[in-house]
Amino acid sequence: MRGRIDGRAPLLHTVSVEDRIRPDYPLRDVERRADRILDGLSSKLTSAYAATGRPSVPPERLLEAQ
Repeated sequence: MRGRIDGRAPLLHTVSVEDRIRPDYPLRDVERRADRILDGLSSKLTSAYAATGRPSVPPERLLEAQ
């Protein structure tokens, strides 16, 4: 069974990391592109997982971690 992505939860931050990085920082564009690609792969990734069983870490999360 495929796990769900619940968004990016802050770990121990008292300020938002997003607020500290300027909007035109080059890696923001890379992140947006990667997110779009992973969204496009979502249905294919879902079909590779069983509907029952123990939930896994979502494959998108694993790919983002790399």
